[in-house]
This record gives sequence, C-alpha cells and structure tokens, in this order.
Amino acid sequence: MGSDVSKDYIDNSIPAPNTFASEVGFHYFSVYGEYHLISSRRLLLSVNTQVGAGRVDDNFPELNLERDRVREIKSLVEHSIKADVLTLPWLRTIGGIGYRYLPSGEDQIKDAFNSPIYIVGFSIDYKRLFGKG
Repeated sequence: MGSDVSKDYIDNSIPAPNTFASEVGFHYFSVYGEYHLISSRRLLLSVNTQVGAGRVDDNFPELNLERDRVREIKSLVEHSIKADVLTLPWLRTIGGIGYRYLPSGEDQIKDAFNSPIYIVGFSIDYKRLFGKG
C-alpha cells in the first residue's frame, strides 16, 4: 500500500483547462513472486514480480466541487532485481532496482505512479554478532 503523492491535476473536462492542487493515493492489494537466479551462502540474486489491483483516489483539498474526489480502479505491475550479499559474518547488504507500471489510466495518474523502484537494506544476524550462533 502506498502513500499519497502531491501533484498538479489539469482538468481537461472544461473548455479552458484549469490546474488544481491535488493529492493522489493508490491503495491496492497484490500477489508477489520471487525467483532465485543465484543462491549461495554468500550471494542471493533474485528477480521479483508483483501484480495487483486497487483504487486510485484523487483529492482536491482546495476545491468544494462535486468532483472533489475522483476514484478509479487500476492494476499494477512491478518488476525488480535484487542482490543480497553477505558482507560480514553477521551482516547482509541488500540492493536492487526495478520499475512500477500502471497499464491503464489517464496520463496524469500514470505519471504520478509509474516510476523506478530502488531497494536498499541491511539484515543483521544478532546471534552471530553477539557470539551465540
């Protein structure tokens, strides 16, 4: 589930398009799969795929119009590649890159959520770190 994104929304439904401040949120559920390309004690290289669907909300906080909240159902496809490397006997460093894509929808909604994904993390084995493993 994602958080809201602030952006300018251009209303093309009226003869002279207007720009409004808006907050766009995407609340979804998804199915996630991971395939290990390389798996050893020191390195885990995997590709990940996520497919989901959910509701996109477009709120216009400064307006008091009927069109105050736009809701649309959208699908999501996300692919990434991730490396998990044993850096120290008790520390694993994780990094990866991918892309999130909404296959359908108006360009403004797609621009808000179609984006690269960056994965950065660490995993600490506290048993090994404190000598109990």
